[in-house]
Amino acid sequence: CTTAYHAFLELLGTIDLTHRQQRLSVPVFDGNGRRSDLWAANLPLGLHLAIGFLQYRHLSWRQKFQVVRALGSLRRLCEDGRSRLETITFSEWLQEQGQAPDTVRDFWDFLVIPTLNCRASQASAAQALFVLEEGFLRSSSSAALGVPAAGLSELHVDPAVRYIKVRGGKVSVRAGVELFEESSEGGITSLRLRNGERRVFDAY
Repeated sequence: CTTAYHAFLELLGTIDLTHRQQRLSVPVFDGNGRRSDLWAANLPLGLHLAIGFLQYRHLSWRQKFQVVRALGSLRRLCEDGRSRLETITFSEWLQEQGQAPDTVRDFWDFLVIPTLNCRASQASAAQALFVLEEGFLRSSSSAALGVPAAGLSELHVDPAVRYIKVRGGKVSVRAGVELFEESSEGGITSLRLRNGERRVFDAY
């Protein structure tokens, strides 16, 4: 679902420095070390996750029913319902959909912690539902995982600096910005570095 990041790596020419799945396949271990896999099948959208989810052993049938009900509510969200998502947490939205605390802990937090780096109680409902829609409901391959096969400097930094320099740009490091200087109309006209140097650009 990280299409912008994928496009960034393609722009830098480093997409081949990653290992990418064709479809989601990930082993999940519970606290007792028992394994159950989550995986996507080569089936039409909507059915691609069904078999793997039904076979997933870390959730009870009650919990699975709650998850399916919440996903159904997400598919039916109207524009008015979406407008309030920015003002509530994901856990508040889940409670409205009848998700029990153990379902939030065992499934929704399991998805939200690695994608948004927080629990459902701390996540924006809008951001969490965006991840679900893009990652699980957009296409049969959008939940597939990718991992880097190189360090982040090789993957991001060095090629990004090269990309800028080849196009006549310059990258300044250890050039802390003290403030942005504004015109009387409110637009930014320049910036001042901590060493007192003033710099002017076309865009800020």
